[in-house]
Amino acid sequence: MKKGDPHNIPSIDFDLRQLEVFCKVVKLKSFSKAAEAVFLAQPSVSERIATLAYRFYL
Repeated sequence: MKKGDPHNIPSIDFDLRQLEVFCKVVKLKSFSKAAEAVFLAQPSVSERIATLAYRFYL
């Protein structure tokens, strides 16, 4: 399917941990605070959000 195709629905290919991390970032409005809350390093949180965004916008 082409990107402009209205039937091109992004695949939901992520795990619940990525979703948990994303929700913490949104709730706390901070990658650093979210990282602390989910016991990850801040670069790991950034990578997970980037991966999630990449998969969603393909």
